[in-house]
Amino acid sequence: MVNLTPNDLSYGKALAIVDLTDVFPTENLFIQNRYIEQKFGDFSPGRYAWKLENIRQIKEPILIHGRQGLFDVPEVNYLALKDGFFIA
Repeated sequence: MVNLTPNDLSYGKALAIVDLTDVFPTENLFIQNRYIEQKFGDFSPGRYAWKLENIRQIKEPILIHGRQGLFDVPEVNYLALKDGFFIA
């Protein structure tokens, strides 16, 4: 079992670049390890889950002003993503 808590997360930073490939209502989800997943999110009815693919971890997290939902990342943050910036 994973022994992480929400306090172990790094806040205010981008940790990876991903492709968002689908969105599902939480009512339609089957969560295999519900205990761990529920520690890190709200899966109550009326909410949505994202399917992420092509996840690329960033070597050094980038400071970014996050917010709920989908949003465009400012161009200045893209400049930090130069060659060799991802973990293979």
